[in-house]
Amino acid sequence: MTMVPVVPFRHVIVIGGGIAGLLAARVVSGYSERVTVVERDYYPNAPNFRAGTPQARQVHTFLLRGQQIIEALFPGFREKILAAGACEHDFASETLYFYGERCPQLAPGLCGWNASRMLVEWQIRHELKAFPVTIMEGCAVKGLLYEDHAVRGVKYQERGSAAAPIRELSGDLVIDTTGSSSAVLHWLEEIGYASPHETVVNPHIGYATRFYQRPANIDAWSLIAIQATQQSRRAGALMEVEGGRWMVLVAGSGKDYPPNDPEEYLEFAHSLPEQELYTRIKEATPLSHIYGYRPIGNRFRHFDRIKMPRGFVAMGDAVCSFNPIYGQGMTIAILESQALERCLAHWHRKKNGEHDFQRRIAKVLAAPWLLSTVADSSPEDRKTIRDKIAHWYVSGYVIPAIPKDKMVQRTFIEVLHMLKSPNALLTLSIIFRMFRLHLSGVR
Repeated sequence: MTMVPVVPFRHVIVIGGGIAGLLAARVVSGYSERVTVVERDYYPNAPNFRAGTPQARQVHTFLLRGQQIIEALFPGFREKILAAGACEHDFASETLYFYGERCPQLAPGLCGWNASRMLVEWQIRHELKAFPVTIMEGCAVKGLLYEDHAVRGVKYQERGSAAAPIRELSGDLVIDTTGSSSAVLHWLEEIGYASPHETVVNPHIGYATRFYQRPANIDAWSLIAIQATQQSRRAGALMEVEGGRWMVLVAGSGKDYPPNDPEEYLEFAHSLPEQELYTRIKEATPLSHIYGYRPIGNRFRHFDRIKMPRGFVAMGDAVCSFNPIYGQGMTIAILESQALERCLAHWHRKKNGEHDFQRRIAKVLAAPWLLSTVADSSPEDRKTIRDKIAHWYVSGYVIPAIPKDKMVQRTFIEVLHMLKSPNALLTLSIIFRMFRLHLSGVR
């Protein structure tokens, strides 16, 4: 007799059809009879911009750890996204890194691909068609259905008319993935739950991105990453993406926001401490307007520390959003989906599966949060001894050593790509190299 596997959920509702929501739907499809994604936008028919993801026009890097995991979720993903136009890239030998000064070129070995966020989302959505997931487009969630101390579904309204009726969709697990602008705090308040404490580290950063035609005679450096330092609050990036284009980003922190005027944009790029980016674009052909964006910086909502209703969890930027300059967002979303899958396997054997999940993703977020906020924090933000020591070590020893020592540089890049733990920067060999440079006068 063949045993039919029992799935723990009858109907899972995912609020938000961005990358975090699509990944959550993929994972939960193996643990629920039905999965419905409720998305406010109508998706474009090609990998184009949509209003619900204003950050999509900015440069995004899918870190190598994320590329490894998404290949496991969607076998053949790399081959397919390359066929759709993504660009093969070695993050070691084909990237110009600038940390206070130009870093030496590394040996090959950190191979992956680059693409716009719009293409990444489009490809994930295409892959999801092979799974039992329904997507309701053009529907805005207005609140949660709540009964007997548990969330039982969502209230939603079809977009297009303020007079459209509020409808109900029942489910036994609701996952909020609606990003940094999520109404989750309001939804929880409506059903009688307190909001979580928020930790905010805001460097008051602004971005401006423009697409350019990639000239045919350019070969070296398909990615340029100019990081802001204590000496310069300005940063920049150039990334080759699909369609023979460059995505070019300039950024400024401390309210030194980059302009949207074309001439002033070039002047801002010219002011960067590394001139390779400006040299590339000063004669290049622009393909777009300049798209400005001012994110909230780094914000961590500590859902792991509060009582949550049964049947409801949050993930993605609704929980923790990062300064986009570090390129962590898409990879964090896939790491959280991986954590979700691990929790789902024993959800109903736990006393509180919802709290177990929020605690698990808080652990996932701990290391990238530390790396992001070490650079962005002000003295007032560094409230703990751990924060102060991390800032002293990274700013005083790690960053100055990156352009001087290839082993330190490669290890740091591997940590950024989440291929290694931040503890890799605390090995005796790395510490010895950094302190030797420090004692020799490198600052």
